[in-house]
Amino acid sequence: MSDLEIAQINLLKTQQTRPTRPDLEPVRGTSYSSLASDLVETYVENVRKRSRRLVALPEDDLLKATGVLSVTGEATLAGLYALGAHPQGQRPALGVTAAVQMPTGSPTRNRDLAHFNGPMPDLLDEAMLWIARNTPSDMGYDERGRGRDFSALPMRAVRELVANALVHRNLDAITDNKRIEIRIKDDKLIISSPGGLRGLSLEQLGKPNGKNAVNPALYEICKDIRGADGVRLIEGEGGGIQEVRAAAEEYGLPEPIFRDYGVSFVAILYWRISPDILLEQPAPSPRRIPAPTRSKDSSVPIDIVDVSKNAPRVWAALSEPQSFSSLVVRSGLSSNATRWALNRLIATGNVEMLGTQGDRGTTYRRICADALSESESQ
Repeated sequence: MSDLEIAQINLLKTQQTRPTRPDLEPVRGTSYSSLASDLVETYVENVRKRSRRLVALPEDDLLKATGVLSVTGEATLAGLYALGAHPQGQRPALGVTAAVQMPTGSPTRNRDLAHFNGPMPDLLDEAMLWIARNTPSDMGYDERGRGRDFSALPMRAVRELVANALVHRNLDAITDNKRIEIRIKDDKLIISSPGGLRGLSLEQLGKPNGKNAVNPALYEICKDIRGADGVRLIEGEGGGIQEVRAAAEEYGLPEPIFRDYGVSFVAILYWRISPDILLEQPAPSPRRIPAPTRSKDSSVPIDIVDVSKNAPRVWAALSEPQSFSSLVVRSGLSSNATRWALNRLIATGNVEMLGTQGDRGTTYRRICADALSESESQ
């Protein structure tokens, strides 16, 4: 670790007992005129809608009461970051850098390198457009059986992760040289923000009591901010990580990976099963179907329901041996979702592969309870 990172770790240790409030510090040389008038107008309107005590305050007093302006009329760091016309003029690190990282041996290291500036709503919108542009698509089927192209990642989960990085990044002066970084590799999206978790552990993350705002004033301000499309910047309920996990499961993707390095927090979303993700994920325990105990859907054993969200659909499609391409069509899932559920069924001993991976002639079939009992008795 560098000397700067060690100093940051020591500062974070101190903040556990003597918290700093960098988000409420006034930014020298700023004033009301440093804010974006359109964002301020919408913000003030939303604050007045939700608070009967603030509704009668003049705009300037309301902005001071909610931490956007300091008592001396300067913009606070939170106010400038969230509602400023150009926050990076005073704090260049309050931006986002994005790049597609090319495979080892490529002529260039990066593709579509971008630097996003502006207040938080602009940063979120521009980052989402960039990610959508650089994320591969996957072919799947809608409820009418029509083939459609779907993003390989659930964009609502991506939005939650980007918003979390923006809101919960460390704002202390020691991180003045670090931006939020977004990277796309051949199988994953990586979002890294300065500063680690504060007041909770990785194990608590996403659980009912597992929330703690790193920047309390900024967090409260962001509850009343709307983007250009009128959508909330954050919901403010602390359920973002749960939403990310649920969206990944619904898409049939591996569990999101979260890493706390103290000096940075990293979130990773995989859209393809690879050796890397298999090392990160806990191996499923071997499982067998001991008896034809059934769920509400009499065609699906209870054990299959427990394997993964999409396992029952893949199981139902395997009423007879199928090739992978045929299984995608019959299940109505995307290729990624089908592959993930199928691999979980194979790993838990409920389905077997007849052939080799990548061979067009390879098929998959159920391993029935009767067949298991017969083979084990022999």
